[in-house]
Amino acid sequence: MAKEAKHKMYSFSTAGGKAGSQFVPYENLANAIVKKAVRDYQHSLIALHLNPNDEKAEARKHEVLVFFKGSWYKVLTGMDPVKLLKMARKQVEDNGWKRFDMSQD
Repeated sequence: MAKEAKHKMYSFSTAGGKAGSQFVPYENLANAIVKKAVRDYQHSLIALHLNPNDEKAEARKHEVLVFFKGSWYKVLTGMDPVKLLKMARKQVEDNGWKRFDMSQD
């Protein structure tokens, strides 16, 4: 049950997620793209926390922030990117800035 709650935070459905909907595969793809961007953002935050001079992590963070501000993000989901980034950052902070396995997402 706890795993379901974790995933609920990242529900980006655009067509209501109705069973049998022709859009479900596309929603799943859109969700995967946004989840990957969230994971990249979180990993860049952790890397920069551990080493503020990590240029690769800074570049990755910048790239992800550009994605969240862009039109492609708006096509994929209607979720407020500022709220999503705040939730992602809080999750990292609550985890003590440690790397955590998000491969189960």
